[in-house]
Amino acid sequence: MARVTIRALFDSDQDLTLHEIVDRVAQLPGLRSAVAIFNGSFIASGHDSGSPDVAQFTASAPKSCEYLSGLAESMGYGSSGSFTLRAGTGLRTFFIENGRCLAVLHASTAFAPGVRDKLLLTVRTFGELAD
Repeated sequence: MARVTIRALFDSDQDLTLHEIVDRVAQLPGLRSAVAIFNGSFIASGHDSGSPDVAQFTASAPKSCEYLSGLAESMGYGSSGSFTLRAGTGLRTFFIENGRCLAVLHASTAFAPGVRDKLLLTVRTFGELAD
């Protein structure tokens, strides 16, 4: 079911690899970059990868996901949650689901319609796709 969900979310008639999924996430409206972390794997994608902001986001995302996972558990949310962080002019959102993390760097101040839902469904499918 996960592969069907991903094909529907990203308008594809073929199965996508995990790298292709992260590439498609980074190309969603209003996003600059995406990072997926799960099962010890780290996949990064961004259409502005030469930017210092994107490089810093990519470098810090694994540690941020780790800290935010701990925060979710300490607040009683278990191993799931989503966090949007604003600092200076930057905006980042982390979707954490059962040890998997999908982090995105925003290009705009809010999600375009439907983008947040696509991201939530995408991170939820990672468990099935990575097996």
